[in-house]
Amino acid sequence: TGGSRGSGRYLTLARARKNASLVVAARTGEDLEAVAEKLRAKGATVLTVVCDVTVAEDRAGLVAAAIAKFGRIDILVNNAGIGITRAYESQPSDEVEYILDVNLTAPMLLTQAVLPGMLERGSGFIVNIASLAGKVGTPFSSPYSASKGGLVMFTESLRSEFRKRGVSATAICPGWVS
Repeated sequence: TGGSRGSGRYLTLARARKNASLVVAARTGEDLEAVAEKLRAKGATVLTVVCDVTVAEDRAGLVAAAIAKFGRIDILVNNAGIGITRAYESQPSDEVEYILDVNLTAPMLLTQAVLPGMLERGSGFIVNIASLAGKVGTPFSSPYSASKGGLVMFTESLRSEFRKRGVSATAICPGWVS
């Protein structure tokens, strides 16, 4: 998710190679197609899916499209994220909810959607792009820090719960990314 811009675009391009099968999801189709062109030029087979991770139907459609095209999902990279910098006391409640939905709830629900197939096969990997802000809270980004901290704990729980069943998870915690 979040594969058309920022770090998601670079992560996607780094995975591209001959015979790679990639599903790239983001909210904007135009940006997706630009990335897909570069991926195909590297020899990858690419499916693009316009998806807002906060919308249940979009998440279900993403998973269904990936399975329809490639038969299974081996790796899920939960990269879509949003951070809004402002004093917490002036942050509207709908903004707080949106940050939590994008950064924490959506990755949890997408993971839940792909886990049955992974567990059935006895293999799979979940990559959650968290943040250093999820390990050490940062000023003027309380909801962001909380959501990324929650994502780190979710990942650790997944890894513990499924380690003996062939499915693993990792959280990547970068610093500031432009």
